[in-house]
Amino acid sequence: MVYVNLCYIVLLTCVPVWCSTRTFKWLANSDRENLSFPNPIFVKEDFSALRCIAVCADTDTCDGVTFSSSTFVCRGHVFYDVSDVGSGVASPNTKIWINADCRRIDYSYVYTLDWCVRVVPMILPYSKSLAESMCQSQQARLVHVNSREKHDELTKKLLPLVSFWISGTKSGGVWTMDDGTPLSTDSDLWNPLPAVPLLSNCMCYFGNLFWPCLCVGISGYICEEV
Repeated sequence: MVYVNLCYIVLLTCVPVWCSTRTFKWLANSDRENLSFPNPIFVKEDFSALRCIAVCADTDTCDGVTFSSSTFVCRGHVFYDVSDVGSGVASPNTKIWINADCRRIDYSYVYTLDWCVRVVPMILPYSKSLAESMCQSQQARLVHVNSREKHDELTKKLLPLVSFWISGTKSGGVWTMDDGTPLSTDSDLWNPLPAVPLLSNCMCYFGNLFWPCLCVGISGYICEEV
């Protein structure tokens, strides 16, 4: 996957309208069947791929583009999930970029969940509360793992031997996320490694599974945009 920050393009083109904080994800051929391609909202000829993306970024209704490297034709689209509309068609020479719609370019966009997430595998910060502050400074929060789909996506991104703070605290013997929603009790989502008795009152991912951990120490953290 390739992410494009359009603010860098302006340094090469000197066209102010091209500078945008919207990011775009290149869609692999194997993922095209997940989208339909309705009638384009604009068609531009003799375009480059970067210029095509830039015009889409400056068009509020544009979710993504199809670009033909053989004809240099750019088409802007409002994309739809095929489960709602039906299968779409793109020619073999067509490249597709999807508007990632994350506020920051260091967040990864998960199209199937419409979800922006950032994994920070650092030895800093030294506490969960500082991790929370780091996320909040980015208009985000510590990730709420409130579905198995989120769990599955995170396990693709995490280093198995590094712990990561996530949303979750223990109160009255019950583990809940910071919004009060209980964490899943499914046994296959929990790491059987023993936690530090009495002191492990925060929640981490370790070994790609839930694991009660210390609220201070050396850990990474995971933010999600809200």
